Amino acid sequence: MSVKEKKPKKQAVFNLRSWMIGQLRRMSRRYPPIYQVRNEAKETYTIPSKTGKPMKRVRFTCSVCKNKVSNSEIRIDHSQPIIPVTGFPLNEDGTDNWNIVINRMFCSKEGLVAMCDPCHQIKTQDENKVRKENRTKS
Repeated sequence: MSVKEKKPKKQAVFNLRSWMIGQLRRMSRRYPPIYQVRNEAKETYTIPSKTGKPMKRVRFTCSVCKNKVSNSEIRIDHSQPIIPVTGFPLNEDGTDNWNIVINRMFCSKEGLVAMCDPCHQIKTQDENKVRKENRTKS
């Protein structure tokens, strides 16, 4: 019987920029203006139950198409992309400019938009298309 030798695992390359963006996104989930925008898009209504007692329900209004959607279908998105579509912002010396990213991520509630999933998907696809075009030009 032969014993199979295990291949050594490839060590993952640490990408500081990706790690930092992930940490900032994680922090931004509890950012108060996100809750404010979400609450402004919220609409509460009641429906009758079988017992006759009214039941409270919640739905959200998409700011783009004005459709009413459930809690699981609403997204709070930045009106300006956090990472500009022209590429990651750089300082004059060529290093990453995190100030622009942080200012865009932690913007006021005027910079946030409540969108339904289909509208959010269309916006994201458009931004990614522009990013791809800018990446091939450079």
